[in-house]
Amino acid sequence: MRPRALLSLAAVALLVAQAGCAGLNPGADATTPAPATDDGPATTGTVDPTTATTATGTPAQTTTDQSLPVDPEAVFQRVETLLGVDATQPTVRVRQPEDDLPIEPVADLVSLVGAAKDGGDPRTCMPETVGLANASTVVVSTDGLTAAELELLLVHEYVHAIQYQSAQLEVQAPMRDTLTKTIGGRTTSRAIVEGAAVYASEAYAREHDLGWTHGTPMEMRRCLYEHAPRGVGEIYAQYYFGGEHFAARLDTPANLSAVYQQPPRTAEELIHGLERGSEPPAALNVTVADSGDWRVVERGHRGELFVRALLANQLPDDRASRAAAGWGEDVAVLFGEGTESAQAAAWVLRFDTAADADEFAAAFDAAASGNDEYPFVRRERAGSGTVVVVAGDEGFVSSATVSGSSGNVTVSPPS
Repeated sequence: MRPRALLSLAAVALLVAQAGCAGLNPGADATTPAPATDDGPATTGTVDPTTATTATGTPAQTTTDQSLPVDPEAVFQRVETLLGVDATQPTVRVRQPEDDLPIEPVADLVSLVGAAKDGGDPRTCMPETVGLANASTVVVSTDGLTAAELELLLVHEYVHAIQYQSAQLEVQAPMRDTLTKTIGGRTTSRAIVEGAAVYASEAYAREHDLGWTHGTPMEMRRCLYEHAPRGVGEIYAQYYFGGEHFAARLDTPANLSAVYQQPPRTAEELIHGLERGSEPPAALNVTVADSGDWRVVERGHRGELFVRALLANQLPDDRASRAAAGWGEDVAVLFGEGTESAQAAAWVLRFDTAADADEFAAAFDAAASGNDEYPFVRRERAGSGTVVVVAGDEGFVSSATVSGSSGNVTVSPPS
């Protein structure tokens, strides 16, 4: 296949401090945030909400509990009862969406492949919101929210506060093994952290007859996933499919620990509600040949959730789901030419069968067709069951070579 151009991803800022909060600011364009570091489990806050500042350096707006249209203490007690725990009431503070700290965009596989859509508007599903939590403090926004929506926002963040207080986030550490200590593993870990809050909020909403603009918390998360703007579909998917995973495995939020203790190792297990280790990834070894000035700046697997969200940027979700469902394993290798920045990528995807690989290849081509902008992309096959996408810098795409079999692939950058 000759190199051709795909739709480019605009360089835009993420208006929340991290992905692990109740919702991205849906009123602004966003891109995938920097991945979590490998020195600890993914959490719901990289900014301490007790000391958060606005972009101008002034203290974040705060309020007393009494000024809220709901009783935070009563809501917390209901959450304790729902989860079957005895926890400590966090302090509640308010910060409106415009107070969020801007984050610089990060070059990633989505931007290199360029499969990002315009036109997604999450405000169809929910107002702009802010939600952060640690063990002692919860931060929420109030502007544009009904009392019921604010209550559900508090519920979501209270679940995170209880996760911190009970050290439940520490159970994510076993996921960070040699298999999942990559972007794909961190995505699955965050989906469990966020999915627990979504699942518990869904149960709370049904018990107390509450909802968002677009229905229950799960229905709203589905809406956000379907209306994700500019390459952030995987972030919204973490919440929705994480919640679905808990719903598939549990009958009550009081049993959250059953999933915490045996979390899925891969996004495939997450999406399909499978037990940990029940669907191990296929064997896939990707070797990069030494060549010229191009060197590896990042490598790791992305997982079925990433594949599905990427295809869904351009295709109906049912087709994206079918094309991603045969995922067996993948390895994305990002390259820079004399720089630490990613300028090109070789994304190797092994599927369960040759037919699954064919289905993905056809879906990828359909997503790529009709676009005439940077970056450049070409698709190769390595054996019957493996697809290789080469993307980014035009010279890299034109000259890089791919060889090997379905389970052993060698990528040779231009010399």
